Amino acid sequence: TYTIADGHGGTATASVALTISAENDAPAAANDTATTAEDTAVSIAVLSNDSDPDGDTLMVSSVGTATHGSAVVNPNGTVTYMPAVNYDGTDSFTYTLTDGHGGSATGTVSVSVTAVNDAPAAVNDTAMTAEDTAVAIAVLSNDTDPDGDTLSVTGVSAPPHGEAVLNANGTITYTPAANYNGTDAFTYTIADGHGGTAAASVALTITAENDAPAAGSDTTTTAEDTAVSIAVLTNDTDPDGDTLTVSAASAATHGTTLVNADGTITYTPAANYNGLDSFTYTIADGHGGSAAGTVNVSVTAVNDAPAAANDAPHDHLHAGVELRGCRQLHLHHQRRPWRDRDGDGQRHHDPGERCPGRCGRRRRDVRGHGSLHRGAGQRQRCGWRHPVRKWRRYAGARQRGHQREWNDHLHAGAELRGPGQRRLHHRRWARRQRHGDDQRDRDRRQRSAGRRRRCGNDDGRHGGRRRGAGQRHRR
Repeated sequence: TYTIADGHGGTATASVALTISAENDAPAAANDTATTAEDTAVSIAVLSNDSDPDGDTLMVSSVGTATHGSAVVNPNGTVTYMPAVNYDGTDSFTYTLTDGHGGSATGTVSVSVTAVNDAPAAVNDTAMTAEDTAVAIAVLSNDTDPDGDTLSVTGVSAPPHGEAVLNANGTITYTPAANYNGTDAFTYTIADGHGGTAAASVALTITAENDAPAAGSDTTTTAEDTAVSIAVLTNDTDPDGDTLTVSAASAATHGTTLVNADGTITYTPAANYNGLDSFTYTIADGHGGSAAGTVNVSVTAVNDAPAAANDAPHDHLHAGVELRGCRQLHLHHQRRPWRDRDGDGQRHHDPGERCPGRCGRRRRDVRGHGSLHRGAGQRQRCGWRHPVRKWRRYAGARQRGHQREWNDHLHAGAELRGPGQRRLHHRRWARRQRHGDDQRDRDRRQRSAGRRRRCGNDDGRHGGRRRGAGQRHRR
């Protein structure tokens, strides 16, 4: 209402009716701040500090783009901010709110992203190696760290079929088990030095390789002059289980070797040899692998019966030769000794026997010489055999510890016509001890160059030959 007056005392009152039309007031948006950890989203209630003069209900209509992350408006009016991967630092974005009546306002959100250590990323590895061959694997070559931290290998598991060893330079050396081939695997762990760790695996392929066989040494024993078959493969082995064969055998020092089809080796000692011998042999596995072994052979001595060789016709008495009077001729003169076939150097002794027709008595000395003794006036054709036995059986007391050796020989065609008409070769004699050593004993009487020798009957003392005057001796 209002009152009016006319100045003269007159007044009047009236009312005014007003109509006021409504006008919307814009809301007010206050800036916001938030903090979150690296790689961690945060929900921000941006409307909590915003207002509207009209009391209108406010809502976030949009958000701007964050520099180092992203912002999303949620149905409840909050805004979720997600920092970029592994980003830490500050970031910001804007948002717009409205009051539903055309009023709007814009606010800014400042975000602090705190640094957080990021775990490294370990990538699986593969490797290949040959059987029985180690391989070094650079497992860190494909592993990374988001923060750029220096990585290190902190642990290695044990593989089922080998061994894995961590080296100082960060590589891992894998050694497969002996003779193993196939696949294997192990795991390893890395660290970034800030608490971040990761694990990965290494898959391995071990290719097969042929392993050389192993040849063991062999020993065997055989008798003299007796071959022996040796199964040399019985103690030889092959890591791969391959079938082994004998590919060669060397020549033995004192015998011969022969590889048989069944893998054995036949060793035959040299005739009459006894003692130690050896040879080598080579085995093969059929896949390029080979090895050599040694066989040691002990050849035991076996007594061989001695053999008396027939005398050569040179300077020796032989069948059909005629003797007159008493005469002694040696059956041996350097060319043909009575031999012992085993070659052991054993001496022989013939205790003497009479020839058919009683043409004389044959004797043998310790050096293997033989002689025929005949009586005066005997005239016969005579032949004989040599029944030879080992000298050792006749050594000792029976021979009084010694035997004498005569080196005199009558040459073919020589004749003696009475005393002093021809001088024989000067002689010497040796004494043989029981143990077989020679001790020279010179007898000046026997070596006298001026002594005359008489023919006749054997005096039985020094092998001297005696004969009567006018006796002829032919050979």
